[in-house]
Amino acid sequence: MRDGPGLDDPPRLRRDPGPAPPTEVDRANVTSQARQQKPCIDDPVESPTLPASLPCPFCGGEDASQFSPFGGQVSTSQYYCNECRSVFESIRWR
Repeated sequence: MRDGPGLDDPPRLRRDPGPAPPTEVDRANVTSQARQQKPCIDDPVESPTLPASLPCPFCGGEDASQFSPFGGQVSTSQYYCNECRSVFESIRWR
């Protein structure tokens, strides 16, 4: 037999087990408080430097709207054409 702790030995407990896990009452209280709070997300603000819509480079349609202010690069914005259903990028600064 080996000396020292083995697989059959009981696990050693820490001296200070730390705070107790939250009870069901604590969880319910936190959940009800979270539901009463206003969400942290504000309404999106349209940027004066970015056009709200652009003509589609594929079909020429005028019904294209911006869906992301940033594209694959920081200097591009992403737009979606509602007529031909294509996604395209446009340079943000001209």
